[in-house]
Amino acid sequence: LQTFDAMDAGTRDGYGTLALQGLRARSVIGIELVSESADYAKQLGRPVIQGDMMSLSYPQQSFDLITCIHALEHVPHPLTAVKEFA
Repeated sequence: LQTFDAMDAGTRDGYGTLALQGLRARSVIGIELVSESADYAKQLGRPVIQGDMMSLSYPQQSFDLITCIHALEHVPHPLTAVKEFA
């Protein structure tokens, strides 16, 4: 099984990180804009940090897979977020 590094953008309570961990990702991080949601996810033991998907602080090619489940439609400039993912 090939391993991969993954991010779930707009993860809310980190539910997307659970799915990625279930796929045996080498590393998983969830990014959530709302600090209360990120804090709650951390309380649940999920790998989530507070951050903005439109301005990620990771170098190019840090992730092999980025998921964004039910979040992109809530971003004011979705194309900016998609370009940031790329």
